[in-house]
Amino acid sequence: MLSEIFYWFLNMSITGTIIGFVVLTLSKVIKNQRRIYYILWAIPFIRFWVPFAPVSKYGLMELITRLSERTVVLTDRSHTMAMTNHMAYADSYFPIVYKTNLIAKIFEIGSVIWLIIAVSIILVLVISYIFAKREIRNAMHYKENIWFSDKLHSPAIYGIIRPKIVMPENYKARDISFVLMHENVHIKCLDNLWRAIALITAAAHWFNPFVWLFVRSFFNEMEFSCDEKVLARCDESEYKSYALSLIESAEVRSKLVAAYTGGKLSKRIEHILTWRKMSIFGAVCFIIFASAIACVLITNPM
Repeated sequence: MLSEIFYWFLNMSITGTIIGFVVLTLSKVIKNQRRIYYILWAIPFIRFWVPFAPVSKYGLMELITRLSERTVVLTDRSHTMAMTNHMAYADSYFPIVYKTNLIAKIFEIGSVIWLIIAVSIILVLVISYIFAKREIRNAMHYKENIWFSDKLHSPAIYGIIRPKIVMPENYKARDISFVLMHENVHIKCLDNLWRAIALITAAAHWFNPFVWLFVRSFFNEMEFSCDEKVLARCDESEYKSYALSLIESAEVRSKLVAAYTGGKLSKRIEHILTWRKMSIFGAVCFIIFASAIACVLITNPM
């Protein structure tokens, strides 16, 4: 059973990588409305975890399959779902039937190595998070879910179920309105949960070097998206003040928490100062475009 799961993960990793590069390329084209583009990152992460998908003759995978890919149909009668078979070492799923006994043995050994390393990485991430939380164990409560700590140099959110906004001690004398707006957007969007899922995905696909690139890009887009949601609540005259508050708070933070100054700060500042609110018509057109892209990427070939 473990070798079968490993085989699925290898195939999902190839599919997720193809989709991930498409989404990554779109970031070079889409300069505005990153909060909508950010949602597209859910597609490669889904493809990294879900081996099957609806079939369509209009999807990206349909184009690729004409060159190299095979699929295993889940339902012969309706042909509505299929699983990718990029590896082409199996003739069928449930159970997987390998082409030779040697291939079966290789996947049995490889699956054990894969699981050991994946679990080890997850344990390292959990331990790192525990140590990160230990840094703020003596934080002083201010009000609601806001805390101050002398161990931090930049605001950050800790926790998923009951998240805390923890800020440096010297922020007591600052105007923290922009900080709270930014961090509350992270909380409302459950960004610490998505961070955890992204890191677990990278751990499960540790053998794929590109997954770490996608996770980093996803974290950057998370900050762009959060910035746009804050800007949408502000007047244009406040954009510069928001950018200055980011510069004043600049500090390298842990990847395990949603930090106020996370992501590429210089790119974020440039984006903030040039961002303009889109008209309702423009936003609707962009949503339709993003939805079409999602349909093209989420399906498997027929």
